Amino acid sequence: MVRRQSKFYAVRVGRRPGVYETWEQCRAQVERYQGSRYKAFPTRAEAHAFVAGEDAPHPAPVPDVAPKPAPPKRKAGNDDEPIMPAKAVRILPDTTPGGLTVYTDGSSRGNGRDGAVAGYGVYWSDARYHHLNLSCRLAGPVQTNNRAELTAILRAIETCPEPSKPLRIFTDSQYAMKAVTQWIPAWKRNGWRTSTGSDVQNKDLIVSLDYAFTSRTPRPSLVYVRAHAGTHGNEMADRYAVVH
Repeated sequence: MVRRQSKFYAVRVGRRPGVYETWEQCRAQVERYQGSRYKAFPTRAEAHAFVAGEDAPHPAPVPDVAPKPAPPKRKAGNDDEPIMPAKAVRILPDTTPGGLTVYTDGSSRGNGRDGAVAGYGVYWSDARYHHLNLSCRLAGPVQTNNRAELTAILRAIETCPEPSKPLRIFTDSQYAMKAVTQWIPAWKRNGWRTSTGSDVQNKDLIVSLDYAFTSRTPRPSLVYVRAHAGTHGNEMADRYAVVH
């Protein structure tokens, strides 16, 4: 006899957001995690809806967890600005019918100093693609916030599960926005040099991003979202980008 799953545990905010089949798996994601949000549901569909930001009615009870007080997490690369739980989570409407939406973020602990360590996060708004979410250390010897931001956008394009569909990428990096939407055409005309004749910073990533954007049909769109404004997808990408 096949045992029917009686509960599905949904983790909206935790170490690894997603849907879990046992309480032990769920607890590992939320215990001692500040600001965690989780519930149990009788169906997998309701659980996925909760992870995606929808509050389904009449959730099943979840065993209580008594997390120990913990200091607020800090975003790597900005040691003076703690990440506090958002007062209200905002779910931005998807204005790309039939397309995909992804949030990206990068950070660097000790940005600009010797010994800096960087990481990046990629968060897909559609719960069906949460297995593609990324929380990774930045590769290479140069560990800067800007390189992490660019890498997150590049990895979002490279891992897109449906390349033929419109892709909307959210970033809170003004540098990444300007590089992709304003500066690349001029740099390209100048042989990847700035107006002063010097090499473009992060040229390897910039060239790869140019190819990634121009080789896809339809071309992905890059959208700016303000950091720490309570936007759910951005908050999740931010958590994924923190270097522990």
